[in-house]
Amino acid sequence: MYSLVKNLVDMLTKSASGVGFVYDALDAIADDFKLIDIVLVVDNDYFGRQMFRLGKKQLDPDMFEVSLLETAPGLYSQPEIDIDQGPIMNLFELALNSEHFRHDARHDGLTNLLNRRSFDEILSNLSFQSGRYGWQFALVLMDLNDFKQVNDTKGHLEGDRILKEAARVLSNCLRSGDRVARVGGDEFALVLANANDEGASQVVDRIKTSLKEIDVTISAGVAIAPTEATEILILWNLADKRLYDDKQVREHL
Repeated sequence: MYSLVKNLVDMLTKSASGVGFVYDALDAIADDFKLIDIVLVVDNDYFGRQMFRLGKKQLDPDMFEVSLLETAPGLYSQPEIDIDQGPIMNLFELALNSEHFRHDARHDGLTNLLNRRSFDEILSNLSFQSGRYGWQFALVLMDLNDFKQVNDTKGHLEGDRILKEAARVLSNCLRSGDRVARVGGDEFALVLANANDEGASQVVDRIKTSLKEIDVTISAGVAIAPTEATEILILWNLADKRLYDDKQVREHL
């Protein structure tokens, strides 16, 4: 038992993913005790009730004598093993908590989109790849129009609701490989993979149309790599200037 726990601790310190550790640990426990199957049931304030089965196999709630949907947190195996589960369960909770904290560190707390730090990392990597290999992408900056007026007249709760709704629409409008982040109060940034100016314009138009359905309008600016630039600052300034121009056009309509 001691050697198993020590092995799991070593695995946890080297694991890049909390969920990845869970499945690796189940493999290790099954191998150590020559198990046919094993399921982990956890219930935590952060991630709720979750179940993980050996080999990432689909869960069959009736595979054991107890109902896994209702039973207490713990390890359930075939054949049953008689061990002190406390230390092992503590490691599982630590791993899953770290996954939660890692997610929080990379995402905006209100909208659950990527935050500015995470977006900057993605943009830096794409910029490097674009400069080295000519990979094409579009940087899009967006502001919600008249958002300050909403906060001033309807309150911050209504403002928060609008931001969350806008974030949901943005996420739904993106293609596979595209990324979106909240980078300021009412400011969003997107990277559109393999997008030229025409493709980026189509995505922006789709977003604007979808946002109108929730009574939200935006101004947007686009910059294309590598045809216009590959340096992050130049791309950002180009997109930001075009965002400002779009906002000016709207204000003079």
